[in-house]
Amino acid sequence: MSNSLSKYEKMKSNLKKHGKLSSNAKELRDKKMKEESEKIKMEKIKAGRNNIEEIMNDSKEIQGLNKKRISEEKEITEILEDLLLKKNYTEEDVRNSLNKNPALFQNLDMYFIKEKIDELLIIREEQRKYNKIVIEAKEALRKVRTNYPFLM
Repeated sequence: MSNSLSKYEKMKSNLKKHGKLSSNAKELRDKKMKEESEKIKMEKIKAGRNNIEEIMNDSKEIQGLNKKRISEEKEITEILEDLLLKKNYTEEDVRNSLNKNPALFQNLDMYFIKEKIDELLIIREEQRKYNKIVIEAKEALRKVRTNYPFLM
């Protein structure tokens, strides 16, 4: 029994030796941990800088796309105004003419085009109502002038 006890004590002493670190070993371990944490911090900072550069580059690309989209919106608006207000096309005729040249609105949302067409159709209808009122007023004024010349 003492033999097994001595083996146990020997194993226990070996474990203690392996589990304990000397002050030099502790300093080396702490130094390595500190270096590793500094490396990780520097990598995070670099990644943050790269991320900022990527965001800036992306924002430049987005600004370019926005400028292109806005210019296309202006161009399609001018075309729609010309077709609907000046040439008096119907909505179906406008769609047919736009389908002949799809490159004009390649980057535009079809919802934008539909909204713009609806808006211009409302404007055209308002212009028709206004013109009708003006014509009626002119006709009434002409009648007053012919029937009552002494008032003018």
